[in-house]
Amino acid sequence: MIYKIICSILALTAFCASAIEIKLPEKPSVHEKNAAALLQKHADKIDKDSKTLFNITLAPDMEYGAWSVSSDGKIVTLKGGKHGIYLAVAHYLQDICDVIFYSPFEREYLKKELPSKFKSISGKSAFYFNEIHSIYGRDNGEFALLRGLNNDGYNSISSRPGFWRVFGRPYNIHTFMYYIPAKKYFASHPEWFSEINGKRISLQSQLCLSNAELRKEVLKNLQIYIAKDIADAEKNNVEAPHIYDISQNDHQRFCRCKNCNELAAKYGNTQSGLLLDFINEIAREIRKTNPGIMISTAMYQYTEKVPSNIKPEENVIIVLTDTLSNVLCPLTDKQNKYFYNLLQAWSKLTPNIRLWDYNITYTQPQEMPYNSEWTYQSDMKFFRDCGVKQLFTEFEEAILADVRDYKIYLKTAVQENPDVDFEAVRKKFVYNFYGKAGDLFLQYRDVLKKAQERKNPYLGMYPPTAASSHLDLETITEAQKIFEKGFELLKDDPVRLKRWRFARLGIDRATLIMARPLMAEYLKKNGSLKGYPFMDRKAIAERIMNTVTEQAKIRLFPSQIEKLLKYMKQEIEKCTLPITERSLYTPEQFKNISADRLFDFTMENAMRWRNYIKLVDDPESDVGTVASITFPSPDKRIKFEDYKLPIWFCTYSPAIKKNLWGQSLFPRFVKKSGYNWYKLGETKLSSDCIFVIFRSWNLQLGASGPFDMNDPDRKFEVWVRIKFTGPGYPFGKKDEPDAFFIERVMLVKKMN
Repeated sequence: MIYKIICSILALTAFCASAIEIKLPEKPSVHEKNAAALLQKHADKIDKDSKTLFNITLAPDMEYGAWSVSSDGKIVTLKGGKHGIYLAVAHYLQDICDVIFYSPFEREYLKKELPSKFKSISGKSAFYFNEIHSIYGRDNGEFALLRGLNNDGYNSISSRPGFWRVFGRPYNIHTFMYYIPAKKYFASHPEWFSEINGKRISLQSQLCLSNAELRKEVLKNLQIYIAKDIADAEKNNVEAPHIYDISQNDHQRFCRCKNCNELAAKYGNTQSGLLLDFINEIAREIRKTNPGIMISTAMYQYTEKVPSNIKPEENVIIVLTDTLSNVLCPLTDKQNKYFYNLLQAWSKLTPNIRLWDYNITYTQPQEMPYNSEWTYQSDMKFFRDCGVKQLFTEFEEAILADVRDYKIYLKTAVQENPDVDFEAVRKKFVYNFYGKAGDLFLQYRDVLKKAQERKNPYLGMYPPTAASSHLDLETITEAQKIFEKGFELLKDDPVRLKRWRFARLGIDRATLIMARPLMAEYLKKNGSLKGYPFMDRKAIAERIMNTVTEQAKIRLFPSQIEKLLKYMKQEIEKCTLPITERSLYTPEQFKNISADRLFDFTMENAMRWRNYIKLVDDPESDVGTVASITFPSPDKRIKFEDYKLPIWFCTYSPAIKKNLWGQSLFPRFVKKSGYNWYKLGETKLSSDCIFVIFRSWNLQLGASGPFDMNDPDRKFEVWVRIKFTGPGYPFGKKDEPDAFFIERVMLVKKMN
């Protein structure tokens, strides 16, 4: 049957007159109709009067992600499996017609014809399931489909007939709390929740996985979810979900009861073995009634370790999350050997692995510029070689993420096909997206990569600002010069000029965020700040806000725009605080220590929980801006008793959930009024460690910057400079309010 189609991509079953002829089977499936509508929409924009004929066929004998595009000189045939049929359309448009889908918001049609004579092409998606969270396209999943993704972020491509959820109720991760909510069950069954220090807990609790009655209740609730999903699927004439997640909550308060400990011991003293024993039983039971259902569970943090004497059932999917690796290096690099070995070990136990990958940094200020794209292809090949079946990539931050459109374009290309010609893909994007400034953009990315090789920073999921050591004065200066050249080249090209402004956003933010170390470096080299190239920080801030506002209107909903602009105003306010030349000199206390052993942390980029502790200007301080709190506090939750001496300090590793060191500052250490340096002790560091002040954790500093992977046992002296006022502290005056002022933390690298 031949259809002449002209219809909206949203009206997928409405076929009417068009010059484009697309042949479908006599009784076309919903996926064939979807693919035809997708092809027709873009074919019309290339050449609406084309005489090229198309044949679209869903091929049941082809694998799920397999596709082919062929021609006999007159008719173009697009074939594929259930997902592959969309890939066939995508590859005809992109590989044969030279359409570039830059993002959900921009595309370009480089040819004005629909070729009917070409060499046949074919392929298969490397991973059964491909997701990126999130695309933020609001285009009903069209960009996701055309770039080889199965989902639109977390969401299914639900507005199109034939598409529905792959994951069933209640969610796709951290679902213990949905199956057994404490509000419903704790009063009647406290034994179903974690026992810690001999007490069952309801707040932020995991489950008591050894409990037989609990297992029955989880199974019962799973069966209820499945039944509801099947009923909804039948009502909507779509396939029901076939994956159900049952996985630990997002914290580490697991059960330590006698039975759980004994069962964990049976499997090599691993919490993963205990979890797998629990999941396997449910998987076996559900297979009896629903043989097509897969159960996914996350081996995450305390359950990552590979167990002994147990393997996942054939209908169990193991979800692995890479929370520790340095995003600047491939997983095959020695710095990332932990997750490299972990994935290989799990892949020997099961062919069903879902990989949860991260292309984002979470500490604020988020997403400093870094070249991670050079790792993409190597990592995808490694995942494929380990038998990973599903790939989920977190890629939030619609505006602040580093050159997001470019990275997502590359990521989607290598997630579909790890063997793709990576250089050809990136150059096609860059030279068309940035035009005359394409070479400059590639230079910028190379500048970052070379700086990373020179400084060898470690950026994990939660890197402090100081960890971005590659963003030094040389790198920032060279990058800013590159962007200035680009503005000159693109001054008569408003479309690409807007893209260029967006690309510059990351390095502009870095110029503000890293202002203090950049100025200190300049001062050391030149003896004064005269001639410092980025002195006009307010002009850079204005440029940032203009770009953020411009892009937010394109990419975000109104409520999201308001939230982002509020955040950016706070970031800019903090990053444009006055920095005096005096504050950049090495303190007298450390004059005789070489600069490569000194690591100076001031308070501008400290994490201050709920802003209880304020940034204030203090003329008595060497740096000007300090972290302070005055009592009585207007917030009733802040009590002076919690901030009296002794004050607790520690270094803490989120990865291992342990303190690396801790020390209290006692009243006897305070010898005089005003600002004083206090040596607190010595600590090791880690690639993710933070420096914590107060037992409330209301003030934290990222402290991983000085950490060296090649010298992990190196110790650092810990110094803090603090002032106390008021009668509640030693040497405080009666007519002053009780207050403390923390100016800076200095880490001094110990010699061998």
